[in-house]
Amino acid sequence: SAARMNANDLHSKEQELCQGSTTFKNKIMLAPMVRAGRLPLRQTCLQFGADYAFTEELIAKKVVQCARERFEDHKMTYLLKRSEGVLQVKDDQRDKTILQLGISQAVDGVRAAEVTQDLVAGIDVNFGCPKPFSVKNGMGVVLMDKMEVAEDIVKSLRRNSNVHISCKTRVGDTDAISVERVRRLQACGAQAITIHCRQRDDRPIVPANPERIRPIIDCAEVPIVINGDVKDRNHALQLMSDTGAHGAMIGRGALVNPGCFSSSPVLAEDAHREWARNVVLTQDNFTPYKYVMIKYVLENEQVQFIKRANIGLDWWNWKYSHNFGDIGLERQMPLPAAVQAVIDNKLKRDKCIKRSLANEPKHGQPAGELQGDIAQSAEKQERRGDQEQQDVRDSPPEKLQRKS
Repeated sequence: SAARMNANDLHSKEQELCQGSTTFKNKIMLAPMVRAGRLPLRQTCLQFGADYAFTEELIAKKVVQCARERFEDHKMTYLLKRSEGVLQVKDDQRDKTILQLGISQAVDGVRAAEVTQDLVAGIDVNFGCPKPFSVKNGMGVVLMDKMEVAEDIVKSLRRNSNVHISCKTRVGDTDAISVERVRRLQACGAQAITIHCRQRDDRPIVPANPERIRPIIDCAEVPIVINGDVKDRNHALQLMSDTGAHGAMIGRGALVNPGCFSSSPVLAEDAHREWARNVVLTQDNFTPYKYVMIKYVLENEQVQFIKRANIGLDWWNWKYSHNFGDIGLERQMPLPAAVQAVIDNKLKRDKCIKRSLANEPKHGQPAGELQGDIAQSAEKQERRGDQEQQDVRDSPPEKLQRKS
């Protein structure tokens, strides 16, 4: 058919022009994961043997609004929106980093690619996320019901960027639907396609079904990567052998043990220690690491302790006893500004309430109005303090030092 010939032409052109460039064939990769897929985890997984590491999904419209800032001391480039670090990429990891984008229309994807393509080895389009935010905003798996839009996005990225373009989606309700989607995506220029072996409405508790990928591989003319409940490197290799998949992608398995990419056994405790070390070395926000520890690693009593802590440093100091000797560092956590902000805000709230309680009602003012004033004042101060605390947490430490 014309579509098949078109795909063959693209594939031949790929072999001619991109010999030795990014390829997902025979590769085992870190999956894109919101909150977790920041620089520290990517760096840790690459250290333990991941072939590529995907960023967390970034919204293309947000990427376009970012400013770029260079930190020579760390050989690192930031994309910043206001004071929020949206993306961090180290120079020596550019050829191993794949940026995943959430795109609702082609023009946004092209603009985001222009901003980022010199920082990464490839760009992956998210056609698989079923979360309400993505679906409501015309991104993710909803685009599999709008194949013309999805095709336009992939074609536009291929025409206007010079990096590897891939996409990630899920199996359809039937094998015929899955096969048709893959044929159309590869025909419009996708250079690799990752298949999450769950359907659109399946939650993570539903086991992935790797058998659903076989019909897709039979029709594929580009590398097909299997995803969904892949535990570690050995499991990935077994699935590739059993199904014929060209590559594999590990998600939650890497959160439980980032050392899962290693060809030799790595204790989860040792891998998490390295992850914690990389959080400090890259001076990243530690909240995603705390989130992962709560959800996937710690026992219930430890989780309850962390949830009672007002700030991440309370937990961090509990975990590592106020120093980083256990993870190979000889300095305290470089976030004193965050600690001071929380302390100051708490004192302000306490003083506000005490001062209001100490005041007598004004002449002619009912006591009920005074109580309302107290509540409003305390609530206003608390909101302001929480916002200041969030701003400090989200700011890269370099920014905090400049403000102080």
